[in-house]
Amino acid sequence: KNQYIQKQESNTEQVVATEEETTEEEMTEEETTQNAKTVLVNQIENANLNFSKKAKMSWPVEGEVIMDFNMDQTVYHPTLKEYKCSKGVAIQSEEGKEVTSPTRCVISEIGEDEEIGNYVKLALGNDYVLKIGQLENISVEVGETLEEGDTIACTAKPTHYYSVEGNNVYMELTKGNELQDPLDYLN
Repeated sequence: KNQYIQKQESNTEQVVATEEETTEEEMTEEETTQNAKTVLVNQIENANLNFSKKAKMSWPVEGEVIMDFNMDQTVYHPTLKEYKCSKGVAIQSEEGKEVTSPTRCVISEIGEDEEIGNYVKLALGNDYVLKIGQLENISVEVGETLEEGDTIACTAKPTHYYSVEGNNVYMELTKGNELQDPLDYLN
């Protein structure tokens, strides 16, 4: 009977130890995430980004606008065969063509989206963020400071959401949480 109690106590100690280790690991992941966010915020602040309504960006690729920004009226999307609001613009491009930074910025996010494929978010300063999508061979890292004209990636084959429109680079600009027409800011 005494051996049974000792064995149970030993098992309980192992479970408690395992739970404590898991909690420490979870806290470490949370702390790591928070530290990474803090470092990114510091990098953005230290980059002295000063984008404004008066600032102008260069085009990340040369090409015709094949889909306009419009949040007031719906825009026809040929691939989807439907009308919907357009949060950004699509600029015609060739697959594999270099996509460059339109202005001084810090890379704040790199991700993938079903509609626009691989994308990067550029912190421009003063709460402006530019999202550029339909990319491949992304050559930048989160936290990296870029100058105007620095290479970001290449134009990718379009996602199935843009298959009729063809190869393009997608641009979506926000100030805070408010969408802006990127064309108002391009040279």
